[in-house]
Amino acid sequence: MNRRGLFILAAVFAALVIFALIQNPTAPIPETPAPVQRVFPNIGLADIQAVRLRAPDGSRTLTISRADDGYWIALDQEGQIDQTAADNIAKTLVLLPYRRTLPLTASTRLVEFGLQPAKSLAIEVLLHDGQGHAVLVGDLSGTLTTYYAVVDNRAEIILIERPAIDFLLTQLRAAPLT
Repeated sequence: MNRRGLFILAAVFAALVIFALIQNPTAPIPETPAPVQRVFPNIGLADIQAVRLRAPDGSRTLTISRADDGYWIALDQEGQIDQTAADNIAKTLVLLPYRRTLPLTASTRLVEFGLQPAKSLAIEVLLHDGQGHAVLVGDLSGTLTTYYAVVDNRAEIILIERPAIDFLLTQLRAAPLT
């Protein structure tokens, strides 16, 4: 086959590709994930005075507080808290990521999302200025990549990214004490 024939075949192939694209204008366009947002966008690491994590079954709590010298202490555990681990718990709460929310309506049943005060992971954050925040974490979502959560008095269910909550649950199960 000569060059001219090869050129004609390439042109016909290109025309067929363009024709196929025109015939199927509703081809699915890959969805771009929503941008990551922070649950508490106005809180920095230095703002946190204390953190309490309570296990979903209520059997364990981990309460850490910042002493006057800036070091973390464990209030309800024997031993000293690992400072790096305590900082990482606080950093996780500062950065607590989510991508989407679901509206809360009068007909929303929180129990369907695993959001029950006595059976959910509870997170409390106390700031140096006396303000406090609470997060109640429920079940994993259907995608298994986020947890359902309610935060403070917000009128929405927040889908918090799974790695952050899994990390906090790990710290609660095996308190990082030295």
